[in-house]
Amino acid sequence: MLDRPPVTLRNALLRRRGLVLLVVAAFVLLGGVLSLRPNVYESSAGIYIDATRSASSFDAGLATAQLLQHDFIVLGTSRQVLLQACASPGVICTAAERASPTTTLARRLDINVFRGTSLLEVTAKAADPNDAATLANAVARAMIDNDQAEIIRLFKPTLDDLQQPPTRLSWPGYRASIRRRSHASRT
Repeated sequence: MLDRPPVTLRNALLRRRGLVLLVVAAFVLLGGVLSLRPNVYESSAGIYIDATRSASSFDAGLATAQLLQHDFIVLGTSRQVLLQACASPGVICTAAERASPTTTLARRLDINVFRGTSLLEVTAKAADPNDAATLANAVARAMIDNDQAEIIRLFKPTLDDLQQPPTRLSWPGYRASIRRRSHASRT
């Protein structure tokens, strides 16, 4: 039998000294590169969508909520919402983000349904945690404001028609039926 000294970790590392130094140097270099990267903070704002109260059934309410969630996600990355969010107090947007918000500012945002609920999560990224929170809140507020403005715009013609006096009715039989009613009530 051969008389060899027992293999220890120290002896193995000394034999492979070059490989050990190479691995240590690679980790030190990787740590240095990662420490130079700027920090990116994320902050989220939530929007609760309740469509079950106006639905005829539970299933119809869920379907309506899913459609509204999709509409809100699309609305959240629209130009008008992003520009309104940039114009909000405390929100810091670059000139490039103001010029083309759907391609530049939208990259800092993520709008998703929160784990299968009726809650939309607007997540914003920024170099400062306060800037991220301010941007997320501003986008959520702009989404709600734009949705309310759209509802008012859609119902305005109906509201205007309902507020008109009934003299605008032009049905030919309308006047004749009023005359018949007035003659019948006199006799």
